[in-house]
Amino acid sequence: MSRREVFLMSIESLQAYLLDTDSIWYEMYNDDILDAIEGSVDYDLSLHDRMVAATLEVATDMAGWYYWYCMPGCQVDRGPFGPFPNVASAIANGEE
Repeated sequence: MSRREVFLMSIESLQAYLLDTDSIWYEMYNDDILDAIEGSVDYDLSLHDRMVAATLEVATDMAGWYYWYCMPGCQVDRGPFGPFPNVASAIANGEE
């Protein structure tokens, strides 16, 4: 039987995950990050600095409470549901 896990992703945590090429977040949101970089008009910044700025922009939109389902002792096989503004909203949505 799978169980639901509820967790908070802060802006700082999301930015770290978005920059980590081994994370599930990198795979899910890489296109959003690249779009944000292409939309950047500050060409005085290095590509790395533009990448960091873009991830901060994406992370700001993604921060909040999430939940996902998983089997105990197993990896998650799909992305999280969220973001929700508070833990109660995430739990209520997962119970529907």
